[in-house]
Amino acid sequence: MDGQQVLELNIKCFGWFLSPDQVKFIRGVDSRAPDYFALYAVEDETVQSQVGVVTLDTQSASGVEKVGYIWGVATRPSFARKGYAKKLMEKAHERLSAEGIRYSFLGTGKSLVAYHLYQKLGYKDLTLLKRGLKRCKAQEQGDISFNSKINNEIIVDLFSEYSKNLFGFIKRPKNFLEVRKAWSWMPYDLVGGFFEGETPIGYVVASTEGKVIKIRELCCPKIEDINKCITALESESRFEYMVLECVIGSYGISAFMESGFNLFDESWGVLMVKDLTQGNTIEEIRNSYGFEEMKFHMTSIDEY
Repeated sequence: MDGQQVLELNIKCFGWFLSPDQVKFIRGVDSRAPDYFALYAVEDETVQSQVGVVTLDTQSASGVEKVGYIWGVATRPSFARKGYAKKLMEKAHERLSAEGIRYSFLGTGKSLVAYHLYQKLGYKDLTLLKRGLKRCKAQEQGDISFNSKINNEIIVDLFSEYSKNLFGFIKRPKNFLEVRKAWSWMPYDLVGGFFEGETPIGYVVASTEGKVIKIRELCCPKIEDINKCITALESESRFEYMVLECVIGSYGISAFMESGFNLFDESWGVLMVKDLTQGNTIEEIRNSYGFEEMKFHMTSIDEY
């Protein structure tokens, strides 16, 4: 595959600098990326379309469920609506099915043309991807301190404790944050821990822009500690606003709302799923991932 053409395609469609070196780096840190990395349609020696695939373990009510996740669906504008992406998606589904995988996930926007393609291919809306907003208030330093330097092992331990009774996207490799930075879909420049005395009680992964902090994930094994941690972030006076990236139905969202986040009632973002075996309804899939019990977990840093 011509790496330069792949780079140009991704810049044209996403503004994403997916260079050959970047692909090599991703392959080196992310064990979820298959050997073929992505599927491409080539015509007249030119890369016209792309469909990326990863496979990862999730937790369902019946046990560990290996699933597919589609990323980077792209077609050169001059070759749009000619069926390239559809054929590549079908090939991706064939490869996933050959591995015994039942479910294929993807995140998209309902405002995009591709959304209707995914529906035709059998994808159903699983849940919405939303944002929330909070205006920060001046806070005095309380009992909880925030430290922008935290050992990765502490983050792994906190997440393990937090997720032990949850379902969904909880089967993370220990180098998870390195993996996420490699893909750079959801950029972050702030990782920090919250401490009660010397005891870590939570962590945050976020991106900052001026006086705005965008929370990709704020995780506390004890949900009641979320408000304390948000207050500790507010005591960092440089922030005027907090934006929360969230997946509706995920465990703990109510705690953010109780902490003052206004969760927008409308969203174009959606997480979709296709049952490759056609054996389960969308309601059955939702139940198997704990939506009914509010025990599903996924944040924006789990997206591909």
